[in-house]
Amino acid sequence: MLLRAYHWLVPHPLLTLILAVVWILLQNDFSAGMAVFGIILGIIIPRSTSIWWPDTPKGFHLGKMVIYSFIVVWDIIIANIQVAWVVLTVPNA
Repeated sequence: MLLRAYHWLVPHPLLTLILAVVWILLQNDFSAGMAVFGIILGIIIPRSTSIWWPDTPKGFHLGKMVIYSFIVVWDIIIANIQVAWVVLTVPNA
């Protein structure tokens, strides 16, 4: 019963923690009030948006994450090279 209430209140615990930490970092001041408000936001935001998260991922595949990270970094590098090429070679009109 208690576990069910916990899952209802905090549907995405990691997201709750991340939102609380980001709130504190955005405030650029750590105090007990900011920490409590960050936790409150971390509970309210995932709870209010949980209806749009029908299928929560059940596992984490580190290998796939590493491969995906390399693809994202490669795409960022290529995009930066393309932008630099356009900036350096195309004359101003």
